[in-house]
Amino acid sequence: MENLKAKLIELEEHLFKAETRASYGELDELIADEFTEIGGSGVRFGKRSSGASAIRIAT
Repeated sequence: MENLKAKLIELEEHLFKAETRASYGELDELIADEFTEIGGSGVRFGKRSSGASAIRIAT
C-alpha cells in the first residue's frame, strides 16, 4: 500500500512540472479520459473540454 501511495504522489508531483504541463502528449498519457475536476470557482473541467486539462493543471 505504501508503494501505491508513493507512486500516486510521484505522478501528482510530475504534473506540477512546467515541462509536463507544456506537453499535451504527456498530459494526455497521464490524465484519464474520464478525468473531471471541479475548480474553486465551481466550474467543472474535463480532460477534453477545450484544453481544460492543460489550463487547469497549469494553475
